[in-house]
Amino acid sequence: MIEFNYTGKDHLDALEYARQYNLSILNWIKGGISTTEAVLDFGAGKGIFCNELSEYNVFAVEPDRSMHEHIKCPVVTSLDEYDRNFNVIYSINVLEHIKDHGGIIRKFRDALYPGGKVKIFVPAFPLLYSSMDRLVGHYRRYSRGELTSLLINEGFDIVDIRYFDFAGFFVSLPYKLVNRSGAINPAQVRFYDRYLFPASRFMDVITGGRLLGKNIMIEARKSSGQ
Repeated sequence: MIEFNYTGKDHLDALEYARQYNLSILNWIKGGISTTEAVLDFGAGKGIFCNELSEYNVFAVEPDRSMHEHIKCPVVTSLDEYDRNFNVIYSINVLEHIKDHGGIIRKFRDALYPGGKVKIFVPAFPLLYSSMDRLVGHYRRYSRGELTSLLINEGFDIVDIRYFDFAGFFVSLPYKLVNRSGAINPAQVRFYDRYLFPASRFMDVITGGRLLGKNIMIEARKSSGQ
C-alpha cells in the first residue's frame, strides 16, 4: 500500500475561494468522460471536484478520514480497498505529495480497464519550489519531461500535456522570494481568482498551454497490452 500524508488543510480551505480556478480544472476533468464510465478521484480532499460530478459514476480515495464527511460519493482511504476497475482516474495536486510516485502510477495502471485514462494535475517548474511547497509536504514540482517520462515508463501513452495558469508562473516567483512562511491568504486567493485568473486563462488559450504555467495538466491512456 502506498501512503501519502497531506499537511496543508488550511491551504485546502483557502483554495475553496478559487472558484473560477477550480471550475476550469473541473471542466478539464469532465472533458471526454461519459456519465456511464466509472471514475475515480484519487486524493479527493474535501470533495471539491468529485462533489460536482454527481451525474457521473464517481468513487473517491482520501487517506484522511476527517475529510470523508465532506465527500458525497463512495470513499475509502486506500486504492487497495476497491475490488473493481475504472475507466478514468484523475488526481489533482496529489502526486507531488507521494515519494514513490512511480509506484502510485503503476497502481493507477493496474486499476484501469484496458484503454482507460488518467488525468493528472500537478505543480510545475522546479525553480518555483518555495516555502509553501515545503509547508504542505511537496517532494517536488514537475517539469513536462519528468512527468511525461514517468507515465510512459509505467505503461501509458500520452494523449495531451499542457501548462495551466500562465499568470500564476509570474506571481509565484516573487511569492517565493517574499513569503517565507508559505501560508496562503484567503483574501489574496479571492483577489487573484476574481481579477487575475481570467486573464491567465485567456493566455493559456492563446498559447495553447505550451509556454508557461504554474501547473501542468496531463492526460494519458493505458497502453495496449498493459
